[in-house]
Amino acid sequence: MPPENVERVSQKARDHYELVPDDEVTETMLRKYMNKAYVSYRASLSTHFSETCKGDLQIALAHPPENCENIEDWKNICEYFNTTEAKARSAKAIAAREKQVLNHTNGSQSFTRKLFERKLKGLAIDPLTMFKETHREKKAKLPQICKQWMKEIDDLLEQKERGEIDFSREEIYHQVVDSTRLGCKRRLKKAALPANYSKTDEQLTAVQQQLDAANKKITKLFKLLNVTLQNIGQDPVLEDAMDVTENGEKEDEEEQLEDQDDVCSEEEEEM
Repeated sequence: MPPENVERVSQKARDHYELVPDDEVTETMLRKYMNKAYVSYRASLSTHFSETCKGDLQIALAHPPENCENIEDWKNICEYFNTTEAKARSAKAIAAREKQVLNHTNGSQSFTRKLFERKLKGLAIDPLTMFKETHREKKAKLPQICKQWMKEIDDLLEQKERGEIDFSREEIYHQVVDSTRLGCKRRLKKAALPANYSKTDEQLTAVQQQLDAANKKITKLFKLLNVTLQNIGQDPVLEDAMDVTENGEKEDEEEQLEDQDDVCSEEEEEM
């Protein structure tokens, strides 16, 4: 995108919103998300041109997409899509996708977002369900290996319904799907297994326990700070910020009693 267009979009964002803080970091993030929005928008235009209009320039010009308000822009991009360069890039991308041995049909939506949305709706998020949800037979055909896995999974599910096998859905998933072929998560280099989805509740519980432990430490530090301030003749602070539950207060009282016992024991030893 030309620099002048980037500046224009950036200024339009400021015309409609107040950015706080309006600094270099905010500008970088703004341009990043604007770029993502532009790429997604351009992809939708490309899909409309190639699928709805069958790649025909005249049909495309006569039937612009509903989300394209500027007809002149639509005309310019249609002319680009009709160039030899654009057709060559499209053919190369199609060939690359066809060579993929294993892929998904979840589009640009991340698996984590898919999981989150299903969890909010109270839908199943076990590994087998998530695999079937993210590997559907859509316009983009599934690789042969995925079709084979799907058939084996459906066969085992039918056997389970007839009472011929006593496997859980997760056991069926692990029996059929070769998890080593599902790739790795970026950066972390950990196996990107749909099986991880079934452990979400356990992971959330573990995180909550870590937060609770951290809050207790912070509360204790606040109290120690106030004691120190009182000892040097200053008013205590941060009392309003300490939101302690009844259980937490009891635990803190026990800790204080233990600290007092330790102090008394040290004084007796010195005497």
